[in-house]
Amino acid sequence: MRPVYAVAGGVSKFTKARPDKTFPAIVKEAYDYAIADLGLTHRQFLEIVDGSVASY
Repeated sequence: MRPVYAVAGGVSKFTKARPDKTFPAIVKEAYDYAIADLGLTHRQFLEIVDGSVASY
């Protein structure tokens, strides 16, 4: 086997304030965009990818 890398990105709606959503919901929004960018469903992503979502 050889390593395979999937690179994708997702950005949530960026505004000064998001009173309509919690921080975890905003992170999930970006995460969902990144998975869609790969062309995968959430289940497929979990089956083949070992990684993490980080924040700074």
